[in-house]
Amino acid sequence: MKYSRIDKQGRIFIPERIREMVGIEGETEVLVRVEDGRIVIEPNPGDLERRVEEWVRAVLSIKIEPSPEVAGGRGSG
Repeated sequence: MKYSRIDKQGRIFIPERIREMVGIEGETEVLVRVEDGRIVIEPNPGDLERRVEEWVRAVLSIKIEPSPEVAGGRGSG
């Protein structure tokens, strides 16, 4: 648990460790609601889903070339 302040404009700073724990990076849309007298802030699942899809596309687009040793059929040993 960590305390944070709300500034005069109503903005709240969410500590980096907490943002990392829930997958918030950069500008992420969040859902804000009141539940049992508490303010609950959740990342928008659609926003996180979109970022995961972008990451998967980026990873799949990486072209990996085998090293010359592997390509030539020479292994170690």
